[in-house]
Amino acid sequence: MSMSLKAFALVLAAGSFGLSSGAMAYDGENRDAAIGIIGGVIAGAIEAEQAKQDAAEHDRQCIRLQNKCQDGSDWACGKFEEDCND
Repeated sequence: MSMSLKAFALVLAAGSFGLSSGAMAYDGENRDAAIGIIGGVIAGAIEAEQAKQDAAEHDRQCIRLQNKCQDGSDWACGKFEEDCND
């Protein structure tokens, strides 16, 4: 996870505690809903960042396999065909 995403998640989490203390005087259900929404946003942001990192790693592996294949490695050509031709 990138540092900016961590900072964003931390700010949202800190904001949820601020919301909870102020909203609690009005309605506990609203507070719980706000905390749930903020938690969902944080979870979604973390999942999106992880998916982005996974895709970048897959691309790096495919480039490495393609280079090995071009250098004459038969196993790399097979693996490249199997994993990287979407």
